Amino acid sequence: MAIDLKPGTTVRVTINKHINRESARKTLERLFMKDKAVSGPIEKRSRNFIPLPKRRGGAIWSTPTCPAAPPPPSRSRRRR
Repeated sequence: MAIDLKPGTTVRVTINKHINRESARKTLERLFMKDKAVSGPIEKRSRNFIPLPKRRGGAIWSTPTCPAAPPPPSRSRRRR
């Protein structure tokens, strides 16, 4: 069922039945997320998200873009 396609060509896909398997559904979602028409609105909405610091294991975890978050503690990888 392989199709010979060249990079950069447009492919039109029609899904005719319900996808039952979780792994197959996730694979199709990953493929459709590569399309700018699908991922563009999601990216625009995610710009409004403000990352808040969260407590995990007694430590504060956050993304580096959050200005209110302290830097993560540095840990040595050397075994004692």
